[in-house]
Amino acid sequence: MQDFFNLIRWKNLVFLALVMWMLQRLVIIPLMIGYGFEPADMLHGMLLAVIIIATVLIAAGGYVINDYFDVKIDAINNPDNQIVSKTITREQAMRIYQILTVSGVAVGIYSAVMLKSWSIGLLMVFMPGLLWFYSSSYKRMLIVGNLIVALSAALVPILLAMADIAYIELTYTEDLLYQTPIIPMIYKWLSVFALFAFLLTFSREIVKDLEDQVGDRELECHTIPVVLGETWSKVIVILLMLFTIGLLGMAYMQWIPFDKGWASANMNYMLCYVVLWVIAIVIFLRSHRASDYAVSSSMLKILMGWGMIYTLVFYIQECQLYDRIIF
Repeated sequence: MQDFFNLIRWKNLVFLALVMWMLQRLVIIPLMIGYGFEPADMLHGMLLAVIIIATVLIAAGGYVINDYFDVKIDAINNPDNQIVSKTITREQAMRIYQILTVSGVAVGIYSAVMLKSWSIGLLMVFMPGLLWFYSSSYKRMLIVGNLIVALSAALVPILLAMADIAYIELTYTEDLLYQTPIIPMIYKWLSVFALFAFLLTFSREIVKDLEDQVGDRELECHTIPVVLGETWSKVIVILLMLFTIGLLGMAYMQWIPFDKGWASANMNYMLCYVVLWVIAIVIFLRSHRASDYAVSSSMLKILMGWGMIYTLVFYIQECQLYDRIIF
């Protein structure tokens, strides 16, 4: 049983579900209440749970099929932690993948029917297909595999925005709905989270490729470190980190109200924290050891978690802005 939970990366799945819940409760709902929407008219309860469950099941299937196709690479790069072909056979892994993915797509299509949204239904079918082709071939192609994983991470906030907008469109007429800027505001804020998820995930994928380059070279995978070398791979990661910090600073300058002392002070702290964390990542990247690359990868993962903490800052800022406790 423990090997099954490790195979589906249960910690990552818990983090994914928590991120979706926090984005909904601490970002989207406060935004909508600020524009006068009633709590009963927002995506919540069972339907929100269905969206999260579908996403988690599809992601779990993606982890399993990735290990299914990576048996030879894992035998070189990570033999001690390899599960597929050791404690779980490839046939069993394929069955687990099929059950998780079919269940995820079925739950996802159910949510799309309830929300009367073709776009959500198509996305729920598109993502498993993309993850299959990523694991089977795209991840061995230059940049393409990294972009697909980063895009998958970025689609999670966008999916949530699509679901919320589809839900309120069931209640309000288009004329009434478009009299408020709520739809652009939801897409604006969720796109910000999606962009940072994309950049940090893309950076982490390159670092993971640095960590796994021995096996990738052996099996002729055309990853960025294999094709461009370690130095250029590190330069790309550092540039992505600097770009991320620059975007964070721009968002801070544009959207954080400086008259709100608590929000401004804590955003200063968060910005400094991110900068210091990025400096630490760069220091570990100077090494040529796989163990140090693994530390950098873990630190990038923690940095992603820090983005989740910002949802709490956003929530408290909204409470101050409207002088109310939202829930």
